[in-house]
Amino acid sequence: SEFLPSGKEDNGNNNFSILSFYMPQIFSIHNKMLPPLCATHYIVLDLYEDFLLTLGCSDVHFALGLVWHLMASLEDESGSNYTRKKFALRRLICEFESVLFGFDNAWGGGSIALLNRNNTNLALNPSQDQEILLGERIAELNNLRSKSPFLLSKSVRADLLRGENDHNISFCGIYRAQINFTRQLSHIASTLFTLPRAQHSNYLETELQKINEGGCLGIDLGCGGSPVSRIVRVPSTEGHVFRSKARTPVLLLIEVVQEGDEGIESDHIGDDSDAGASCDLAGSTDGLFYGDGHRANALKKFNDDPMDTDGSAAATKGVEQSLQTLVTSCLHLDDTMNALHDTPESSSNNNTIGILNTRSAKTNLASNSDGRRQILQTLIESAMRGDKLAKNTTRSSIKSIQAINTREAKILLSSETNLSNIEEGRETTEDETLEVVRLLLLANKHTNSNYSYDLETRSDDLIDAESIFPELVGCGPLSPAIAKALMLYKSRTITTTELIELTKSDLSFHKSPDNSDDNSKFWMRFAFGERWAEKRARIAATSLHFSNKWDLKSIIVKSNDDLRQEAFTMQLIELCSEVFSEAHLLELCSAIHPYRIVSTGSGTGVIECVRNALSLDSLKKLPGYVSIKEHFEEMTKYAADPASMLQTYQKNFVHSLAAYSLICHLLQIKDRHNGNILLDTMGHIVHIDFGFVFGIAPGGAFSLEAGTPFKLTEEMMDVMGGIGGELFSDFVTLFCCGFIALQRHSREILTLLEITYQSSSHNMPCFREQPEKSCAEFLQDVRMLLRTDLDSAGDSDDLLQTVKHALDLIKTSMGSYGTGQYDYFQYMSQGIAT
Repeated sequence: SEFLPSGKEDNGNNNFSILSFYMPQIFSIHNKMLPPLCATHYIVLDLYEDFLLTLGCSDVHFALGLVWHLMASLEDESGSNYTRKKFALRRLICEFESVLFGFDNAWGGGSIALLNRNNTNLALNPSQDQEILLGERIAELNNLRSKSPFLLSKSVRADLLRGENDHNISFCGIYRAQINFTRQLSHIASTLFTLPRAQHSNYLETELQKINEGGCLGIDLGCGGSPVSRIVRVPSTEGHVFRSKARTPVLLLIEVVQEGDEGIESDHIGDDSDAGASCDLAGSTDGLFYGDGHRANALKKFNDDPMDTDGSAAATKGVEQSLQTLVTSCLHLDDTMNALHDTPESSSNNNTIGILNTRSAKTNLASNSDGRRQILQTLIESAMRGDKLAKNTTRSSIKSIQAINTREAKILLSSETNLSNIEEGRETTEDETLEVVRLLLLANKHTNSNYSYDLETRSDDLIDAESIFPELVGCGPLSPAIAKALMLYKSRTITTTELIELTKSDLSFHKSPDNSDDNSKFWMRFAFGERWAEKRARIAATSLHFSNKWDLKSIIVKSNDDLRQEAFTMQLIELCSEVFSEAHLLELCSAIHPYRIVSTGSGTGVIECVRNALSLDSLKKLPGYVSIKEHFEEMTKYAADPASMLQTYQKNFVHSLAAYSLICHLLQIKDRHNGNILLDTMGHIVHIDFGFVFGIAPGGAFSLEAGTPFKLTEEMMDVMGGIGGELFSDFVTLFCCGFIALQRHSREILTLLEITYQSSSHNMPCFREQPEKSCAEFLQDVRMLLRTDLDSAGDSDDLLQTVKHALDLIKTSMGSYGTGQYDYFQYMSQGIAT
């Protein structure tokens, strides 16, 4: 009950968010328990599965995550004979579906996840003999549960298991639709790999039209406790098929509508007259397995009988306490949960999840803090001791210290004691919309001197764009139609879609042949193609489902690719972002762009796309491209203040480069060619594709990237003004601060690694391909990466050594020979730009 979502208590949802973050580890703990070896192990396993069932019945995202995890584990066991572990996995899937759909007098689960007519994976389909064996064994287990002296069934919410939830029908419909939807998409991606490239577009469009006609499209990617967004359409002509040697990822756009508190109505999902019928994908309303006992009936009998007084209640409480100790100790959540109970109001004032351990060293490394000043002073001391790299940052460090001192003096003089830091995050929806309008106006102004009205004769009637929105400075006078549209948008009378469409319809785009050279330079600004806000407006204009709750999402569907390692890596990246946020390193925290990665099986999954971004490979192949720095100059040359805008782009680049450099070092992310690094429209870099982490790399022991902590090329250095530039000094300072923050929160990082290693070493390449390395040795390697042997929080000499180590990492990465050679190898073998 500590973790379940609650509308009455503020920290209930926050607790559930914590469990949602740790969802893979919660599933991994269960996987490690299988199969139970004795009666004591079975008691703990049974109670733990009660815990999983309760969570699964409380949140649809958790329910889907649980089933996908179990199905992936079953697929992992496909090469073995019929084992007790495979039985335990199938049993829990059947049990969960029987609980979810409220079957009477039978264990009816399994008809959706296991026995689906479209499911050709034999690993998930038990044979007829196995069905009989499972049914008999489940009946025996239910009989034991009903007579258990520990009364284990009491640990589950009886009202949930009896199917008395208000959202039961819609919940079941969502579950069914989402599993079927993801299965269809995976089948499309698998089939495309077998077809000639010329047939890809027609096949994809035809299959997407069939999916749209079917109606059951599932829900958007989400995490536990997040609102449910129903998928209403997959635009069939907007898909794109990539091609590699081993797979064909599919890029799709999906239209979603966010549902309210009333949940998703059953008619939106399917014609489900009752919960039992809602699972009939395989033609069976009775489910898969039958037994003489039913857990819900046993629960009902137990709740109808008065509690005995022979000590069994105390025993039950003891077992429940053991489960709580198991979960909190395995995940090191004890301190986190205590902090939430001690200060429940803190969760409402914090945008972070709250997953960090409160016993870790408190760290405040904000740009105006004493912690930042201490790091800067340490950098100066390193320079005085002869460190050449630190010497180049001395002038900037002194200026930063003076700025901190000046700010403190102003606070003392003005008696201001309550100053708040405002986090500068990424663009809001309105900022992005105005940026699209600004580009349209500038494009029209540059390519055509004549508007749809005469500027000379109607100058008195014109309104300057800046007077309506300061963001449109430099766009000049507007036509009455566009000015009116902007005013209506400002008053929230028209939508983003309507504003962009009205702007487009009023402008005339006629390029003059006399200024084609100038135009080619100007259109370099549009290297990223159609902006997301513009794409969203275009799709919305033709959508039959458009409303104020409508949105457009973009995903990549993969088959023949195990995404569990990538999902785990993204989880660690989110943890790093949380660490930076706790340390008040807002420059680093806001520069990280985590995105959803959902593994739906051992060889299938869905990835959320990064918006408004382009790979460095694609950018470098554009006509006229010279360097990242000149690209930024082209992108900002038409701004009202080009110098200021260029500085913003460069700072965004530096902040994101520092954040991802730390992440690449900690997680040992390799295969960092220019196809796996994105650059967004505001200058942030974003790393993708985490197939090589924690010691594995292309080339194995002969990897060209071995020994290079992260990618830092001369082109990147040029953006920062070289080794003597002020921006490079900012990069060094942020890198050192971020390294120290990660070092002081090493316990949380090591906890995730330890649990995942112990339970998932067989299905993640980063563990599986290093069998000679034990868990202890693996964790020790990570400790060495963070230099946890140094106490940077309590000893000045250790702090100096920590900063020196961070500086050495930068020196090793600068102009690394291996980095250049690996880029050249990728160019020769794959055609990826260097």
